[in-house]
Amino acid sequence: MAEPHLDHPGEISWFSGEHPVPVLGPCPHADCRHLGQSVIAWGPSYGRYELVECGIRDDATGCAGRCRAWSDGQGRITTAWLHVDLDAARTTT
Repeated sequence: MAEPHLDHPGEISWFSGEHPVPVLGPCPHADCRHLGQSVIAWGPSYGRYELVECGIRDDATGCAGRCRAWSDGQGRITTAWLHVDLDAARTTT
């Protein structure tokens, strides 16, 4: 696998339609396996290379897409999963 390349060190580059949202705290979904992650932003460093959101869309078994974490660009999560307030984003955009 190719090594990641930082285009803009120290900056976050959001993908189209994505943006910062308030963090509510650590992921409260103890049983979620955080599968099907989708990349929503490029990160500021190699340890925080891709911002991913959980792809489990079912409230009963997972995060319903409401948790985010940083990965190293090679599929390894490098930070804790955080629960975010997507409803706040809908009311401000």
